[in-house]
Amino acid sequence: MALTAKTFRSDILTPNLDELDQGYDLIHRAFNAVAAVDAYAAHIFYAAEKMDINVSAELSLDQKASRDDTAFRQALSDNCSEFCILRDLAKANKHARLTRHRPQVANSGQANVKSKGYGQDGYGEGRYGGPPQIFVEVNCGQ
Repeated sequence: MALTAKTFRSDILTPNLDELDQGYDLIHRAFNAVAAVDAYAAHIFYAAEKMDINVSAELSLDQKASRDDTAFRQALSDNCSEFCILRDLAKANKHARLTRHRPQVANSGQANVKSKGYGQDGYGEGRYGGPPQIFVEVNCGQ
């Protein structure tokens, strides 16, 4: 039997996010957190289905989002660019590289740990120097 969405959140998602929050300098923390958030979307979808909640109607998504958790994730991605990046990164980490559609993140190597020194980001963007952190290179318009 699958974990409930509530159990998945408390036993899997929250510990992964808490570990990531301890420091953004280890890539495995980011990969685990991304995978957990992506998987949590499926748990939400099936929990709603079990309670006879039409997620498409409730979230004002395309009706195709009610078919399965993949369609639900796609609808979330279409409506939230941050989730789109997260979903594509989770898939790229799982499959090493993505060759279908136009992913925002096409391969697992697009996530790296780096430090940015003073003046390396645009004005008002990111940290000025500071500790290493996770950066994801996004395929804009590809």
